Amino acid sequence: MLLKGGVSVGKVNGRDFAVIRFIYFDAVGTILHPSPSVSEIYHHYALKHGYPVEFSKLKQRIREAFGRQEGLDVGLGWKTDEAREENRWRSIVQESFPGMSSLENCFQDLYQVFATAKAWTVDPDLDGWLDLAQSRSIRLGLASNFDHRLRNLIREFPQLQAFSEVIISSEIGWRKPAAKFYEWALIRANHRPSQVLFLGDNLRLDVQVPREMGMHAALISEFATSPIAYLSPEKAAEFALLF
Repeated sequence: MLLKGGVSVGKVNGRDFAVIRFIYFDAVGTILHPSPSVSEIYHHYALKHGYPVEFSKLKQRIREAFGRQEGLDVGLGWKTDEAREENRWRSIVQESFPGMSSLENCFQDLYQVFATAKAWTVDPDLDGWLDLAQSRSIRLGLASNFDHRLRNLIREFPQLQAFSEVIISSEIGWRKPAAKFYEWALIRANHRPSQVLFLGDNLRLDVQVPREMGMHAALISEFATSPIAYLSPEKAAEFALLF
């Protein structure tokens, strides 16, 4: 398949693998981590709004609500926009706090807090990865199923301003694992898929599908053990055997 700008996607042979020229990082769970956890933040705001709930029960409700929203996304063919994303989080809050009298106020508090740096920490290894990429003239991008709030986090965390391309599902209209999400990412990277490395914390979204699109891909936990190795020609040859 040939994309706009002459970037092709699909399986490639070993000869096509070249030095990595672009790295996409997933955002949440990869370089951005909720702090404290999502469940703990929800619990804090539940108590703030006078809604006593057992932490373990709330954690289970949140997990189930996330799962139901995932099912809705499957039904939508992974299409999305800002309205869909806001409705996602409103539904999760509603299901997490059934019967809460100040539900909308609580939702607004939660929605806003996750748009600020006080709810997040940056992965401690990120600075080292950025230095490594800069030393090799590798461009960087974020590729995330988050929404417009990620833009504010980029403004608040100086390290995130090193990413020259930001692919946000709600802005382009497609969530991972839709093929169109990765096609957008490749167009913006403006390199052959074999020159792009995709990193994240989800095996399907951040590894399996990117590889199907012809990119290198790895879990961030694996990359973190030896980042230099993932940028070597030897690693490229190893990836080529996967196709």
